[in-house]
Amino acid sequence: MQTTASDDRSDHVLNHSRSVGHFIIAQPRRDDILVYVSRPWSPTACALIVLLALLVALTPGSTAQSTATRTVRVLDAGGDAILVIPEACAAGGCPLVVVSHRWGGTPEHALDRVGHPAYSSFLKRFTDAGFALLLSRDGGLETWGNTAALANASSVWSKARALYAFGDTFTLGFSMGGLPASLLGLTGRLPVRGTVTIAAQLSLLDAYTSPTLPARSLSVARAYKLGPHVGPNNAALAAVSFGHDPVGDLRLITTARTIRPNPAWRRVPTLVVASRTDATVNFTANSAAFVALLSKLEPQTRLLEVSGGHLGADHFAPLVADTAITFLKGLGTHPGQPEPKPFAAGKPRVNVQKPNATASIPPASKPR
Repeated sequence: MQTTASDDRSDHVLNHSRSVGHFIIAQPRRDDILVYVSRPWSPTACALIVLLALLVALTPGSTAQSTATRTVRVLDAGGDAILVIPEACAAGGCPLVVVSHRWGGTPEHALDRVGHPAYSSFLKRFTDAGFALLLSRDGGLETWGNTAALANASSVWSKARALYAFGDTFTLGFSMGGLPASLLGLTGRLPVRGTVTIAAQLSLLDAYTSPTLPARSLSVARAYKLGPHVGPNNAALAAVSFGHDPVGDLRLITTARTIRPNPAWRRVPTLVVASRTDATVNFTANSAAFVALLSKLEPQTRLLEVSGGHLGADHFAPLVADTAITFLKGLGTHPGQPEPKPFAAGKPRVNVQKPNATASIPPASKPR
């Protein structure tokens, strides 16, 4: 095993910023743990960081270890899912993460280490950490959190739990997949203990009306059967969007005198990973708006900022995966699957607690 301290930065290394300094931890190869430490850390702090990296690499059950898995295809009329189970989960009790894909994605992409190496490596850290993955087809390639997407994910979840005695349920969504990932828990369809979204579309209205991607507007129109139109028809979308638009729905719930028309909405701790420079999914209209609204209802709402374009390399960095894993594990283990707490009905909730801090991860390398 090689350990190195250096002031140099590399493209494959993620720079994690703190108020007192910067540190970079990377694992380019399984046998090497490289620790790059940049100023203004003291020599003592540098030594402690190196020691921490070594302990993580050598600790049994850490995310640095590789775990054997097996896959099971879960058949469903709405679209087959793929269940990825660490061998250690065969006896049951492991937490289950329902994974929702990006626009045009499939469950198979998560297993394609050649065509989608960053995506598959990111998810592998979850199985290495003891999570089983349910790779959902979300009802199709472009469902945008519609009824078919939520029904398909819910159905394969029920079938997966009939096959194995899993523990807690979590959700994880990438880009378009942020819609079903957040909605499955918030709308009470599944007893979700926690959610992580990556570069997620969390405002259906933004996806429909944003001028940057006309093709996306047409895709949303197809998903919700809005019919042909010249330009977005906001009234038509509003008629069918409640229960499918996290930002829009939370805005109604936090401003209305009563929670209606769906009292089943639940509070779900959520970690949102996003970049301010994402030109595909607007940061302000989606991740920032979602965090601001959900934090009024759920204290365990967190925002982790990364750099780069939509679903760029920094989104899939090992440190981001490990932060998400730590967040989910910190929510506790509840094998009995208790129902998440509902929103209080009858009056709006005030701002219980804003996120403690916005963690920021600057770019891995200087712009060229």
